[in-house]
Amino acid sequence: MRTKPWPQKGTGRARHKSRFGPQWKGGYKVNGPKGPTSFFYVLPKEKRVEGLCTALTVKLHQ
Repeated sequence: MRTKPWPQKGTGRARHKSRFGPQWKGGYKVNGPKGPTSFFYVLPKEKRVEGLCTALTVKLHQ
């Protein structure tokens, strides 16, 4: 267990449990990333056809 930054009573300061809370510099994030995020989505059909036509045209002209 991590130590408290100062005693809970008698210092006149606010009580804290550790130096790693979200209010401390270098502390934890409150709502940090929850894991890997997938940004995959399916292109619209017109765009897929347009890309295929462009690729085949370039291939034809080579």
